[in-house]
Amino acid sequence: MKELSTFILRVKRHGLPALVLSLPLAGCVSNHTVQAPPSANYSWQTLDIPEDWRRLASSGPTRDGGAHVGLSDLPAADAELDLPALIDIAQRNSPETRLAWSQARQAASAVGIAEATFLPMLSAHVVGGRTSARNELPPIFGQRYDLNASTSGVVPLATLQWLLFDFGQRSAQRDSASNLSIGANLLYNGAHQKLLYSVMTAYYEYDAARSRRHNAEESLENSKAVLAAVEARRDGGLATTVELAQARQLVAQGRLRVVTAQGSERGAYQALVAAVGLDPTMTVQVARMQRRTLPHASTRYTEEILRRALATRPDVMASVAALKAAERSVDAAEADFLPKVYLAGFVASGNRNLDVGSLPVLAGQSNANGVIVGISVPIFDGGLRSSRLQDARDRVHASRAALSELQIEAMRQIVLASTSLETALQAHEAASSLEHTALVTYDAALAAYKHGVGTITAATEAANGLLEARSALVDAYSGALTGAATLAFALGRIDEGQRQ
Repeated sequence: MKELSTFILRVKRHGLPALVLSLPLAGCVSNHTVQAPPSANYSWQTLDIPEDWRRLASSGPTRDGGAHVGLSDLPAADAELDLPALIDIAQRNSPETRLAWSQARQAASAVGIAEATFLPMLSAHVVGGRTSARNELPPIFGQRYDLNASTSGVVPLATLQWLLFDFGQRSAQRDSASNLSIGANLLYNGAHQKLLYSVMTAYYEYDAARSRRHNAEESLENSKAVLAAVEARRDGGLATTVELAQARQLVAQGRLRVVTAQGSERGAYQALVAAVGLDPTMTVQVARMQRRTLPHASTRYTEEILRRALATRPDVMASVAALKAAERSVDAAEADFLPKVYLAGFVASGNRNLDVGSLPVLAGQSNANGVIVGISVPIFDGGLRSSRLQDARDRVHASRAALSELQIEAMRQIVLASTSLETALQAHEAASSLEHTALVTYDAALAAYKHGVGTITAATEAANGLLEARSALVDAYSGALTGAATLAFALGRIDEGQRQ
């Protein structure tokens, strides 16, 4: 309604010409609100999404920017993939690492853009046109005459612009871009380290889930052995109905544990496939982890070691790079207050034609060239440079605060990872001893029951105790490996063997 009132007022003031000129322009007004949801109360209707968008979304992962690994790229169906092979597939599949790689290349291109400002800029232009004029001459013998003149021509022009001296502003901008490029490269390494950590922990958990399933199956066999012993004594009239019921209950519990362990194994497999970046419907053979002797829990980190470790963390070093870039941005903003010395030159050659009334056409050619050395001194810009300088200084303060916060968090992560690894190694030592004693107890309890000197309760408890001890050993071993990977990730050294 407001727009209509304004339009009517303009028509009253300027008359019909304003109306005629306004009609074509009225269709040029953008009504961008039609692209937004009409109401905040309901969800947006997505019926108008282009069909090619839907096809792209449903086409699955693309190979653009990297070599995506599919089913046809995997080894033969009977080949088993070990941890290095899974990591290799994940690195070729990960969109996060490809994104970080693209960002690193963009940051490197920004360095090239900054370095180009040191060189002269040479441009070529071609200017052509035609002008005409009509002049009424004074009366001659009572007659009036008009003089019509037109000029046309083409001028090719070459210009040179070269900023000679700017008190280090371009150097500061180049250094800032270079620091940001180094930071982007470090973040790219950090993306790879994060990917390696995800695959390693998923692989360790899947291997542990397989071991738990294997232990549950062995426990079921042990339960069946107890049941067989009870049935043998029952046939001889030496076992009671209660003992038989307890043995059958033990077997039923064993079957339930097997089913539960199989479900956990399938879930861990899907987590591993997701970490590697494969299609969840794909089936791959994963090699079992080679068991190795774990070290004793004796690792301790002093404050000096922790501080030195910060220099190997990509995120901390990237934050340092961001701080250095912000500091150089302050130098560039300060140099903007100082004069600049520049060199300019031009070379021009043109053809022109002059047509005056009925006179013959006058044609000619002209050449011009020149070199200019000048000094530009900024005087007043409405506070624009001051605002830029303050913004650069604020970014320095923010970068320092971010670096300090990240250093504290990194040290906390390293200490926690070290403590968790030490605890896991101690738990593995204790679980190893527990598994050995539980196995001896189970064998003795079962043998005693078979010979009539033991009870079914003792045999049942021994079978359950053996399963718990083996499960604890599996969890402790997997926890130790995961703890080692976590510590290496916290130290920024998880990919030392892959760096180029």
